[in-house]
Amino acid sequence: MLAIADPDLVNFSDGQPSEFGESGLDALKTRLANLFERFTAKLVVIVIEIRLQGDVAYDYGWHDLMLTPKGGGQPHPSQDRYVDICGEIKKVSGSYGCT
Repeated sequence: MLAIADPDLVNFSDGQPSEFGESGLDALKTRLANLFERFTAKLVVIVIEIRLQGDVAYDYGWHDLMLTPKGGGQPHPSQDRYVDICGEIKKVSGSYGCT
């Protein structure tokens, strides 16, 4: 996940301070390492809509997340809304992508 993250990431993780750029990526890396050390995660992304407006694209929807403790115990389900914004889109080999 971090390998494809935008280096200009704006990290608004729930219950955490906002972080930007390199420090945001570092903080996210630490949080994910701690999470995956303790839980097995299953994420389902439900995209409601993708919109293109000029050179900006965004999508929004739901993240259904199930965290199962590696040491045993009850799974922890959650559902959160999300929005992704791509400030510059380009068509490469017939597909659109963020740059």
